[in-house]
Amino acid sequence: GLKAVSFGYRDGLAGTVQAVILVGSMVCVNLEYFFARDWVKKGTSDEGEMFPQLHAHRMFFTFGLRSHYCDLCHENMEPPHYDAFRCKTCDFDLCPSCYRKRDKKSFQSTQLRSDAGGSSSTAHLFL
Repeated sequence: GLKAVSFGYRDGLAGTVQAVILVGSMVCVNLEYFFARDWVKKGTSDEGEMFPQLHAHRMFFTFGLRSHYCDLCHENMEPPHYDAFRCKTCDFDLCPSCYRKRDKKSFQSTQLRSDAGGSSSTAHLFL
């Protein structure tokens, strides 16, 4: 069946004060929820990471990229998480193993083969 909650207020001023306190407490609980939610969202937001030697846009760590491949080494994302750094602007993906190489000098001079058989810098291709 249907259950209902009823509140028995006193008559007069005491009942009015009780009703106002109840409504006020419900409003405060809801405000607390929204402020806490926004505070947590702001504290856990991801600003992305820049790789100026490689890509012009911010890249964000993302899970679940099952059908994506790394745009540097052309390897598929690996299970179990299928995680990578991804550009939300232009769909550029960077696998975790290429990400770990980002501080090495060889990373800055990574070459991609072009269609003509020559090679070009990745910075040149994605700026």
